[in-house]
Amino acid sequence: MVLHEIYGINKHIKDYCQLLRDQGFEVLCPNLLVKEEHYDYSQEEIAYRNFMKNISVENEANKLKDQLKVIRSDYKKIFIVGFSVGATIAWLCAEEDFY
Repeated sequence: MVLHEIYGINKHIKDYCQLLRDQGFEVLCPNLLVKEEHYDYSQEEIAYRNFMKNISVENEANKLKDQLKVIRSDYKKIFIVGFSVGATIAWLCAEEDFY
């Protein structure tokens, strides 16, 4: 599972997901943003404001934990890779025991 930064699922995240797929991994990349389009890196301030106003790290971590509980039995192992705020969410999910 790949968790994006405040910019959303942009080219960098898509390329990283493809790199993992090319290595034989099944990749899930949930969109943490309220909107479908990603932000450009030049829109850092706007992306940050959107994330702080519309998205809660704790809420996203709880949603992800619920999702992981549902899919856990489908996989032998689940790896979570996060970038920036996605890393914080991944870290919060690491506290949970999904076995």
